Amino acid sequence: MKRSKKRAMEIPSLAGQAQQYTAEAIAELASIVHNTNSHTARLAAITTLLDRGFGKPAQSLAIATADPIITESDISEEEARAMFLEARASLEKSKWRKD
Repeated sequence: MKRSKKRAMEIPSLAGQAQQYTAEAIAELASIVHNTNSHTARLAAITTLLDRGFGKPAQSLAIATADPIITESDISEEEARAMFLEARASLEKSKWRKD
């Protein structure tokens, strides 16, 4: 038996159902912040409230490389071309190159 489109549209999504409890959930988190003796629970509730209210903080990535990073202003056009040709020649000699 197929569901009619009208019937399918009447069924709320999971997100829609969960959003009905937003106010209660926030009130419960606030209650945990103010009333619990557990530092772990308080920190988790505070973090959740702040993440939901302001978004999670951006994470930075620290990337370490063996070679120094060279910018355009650090080298001349001739040096850049020589580096490119050297890298290309190395790639052509590499056994990893696929033809």
